[in-house]
Amino acid sequence: MSGVQVLQGALNHQTLSSARKRPDLWLVTFAVTDRVPKLSGRINLCGRFAKNATNKCSDRCSNKCTKHLTEHLTEHLTEHLTEHLLVWLLDNLNNQFGSIVIMAIWWVGLVKKKRWL
Repeated sequence: MSGVQVLQGALNHQTLSSARKRPDLWLVTFAVTDRVPKLSGRINLCGRFAKNATNKCSDRCSNKCTKHLTEHLTEHLTEHLTEHLLVWLLDNLNNQFGSIVIMAIWWVGLVKKKRWL
């Protein structure tokens, strides 16, 4: 299985729904990415996109916007930060340990998907 297939598999299996159910995933993601210099620019880019999305959303949604904004931020930031983290793992841990970590992430995604069907 290629690195690209592993990345796609991990991103396709419960990435967004697990973040909605587990806020601590946000803390872990930010803690890990904060220590990876290569990702800091990408996180800032995601933050700017989220700010623009919230501004547009608040113009449209007025006072009922909180839930809607949360969904925008959850979907965008979770998907992209997870992708950045997995890409970094593929780029920088190109050894046996890195392969084990990536396969574990992918395997957990598969197990969760089958359990929830």
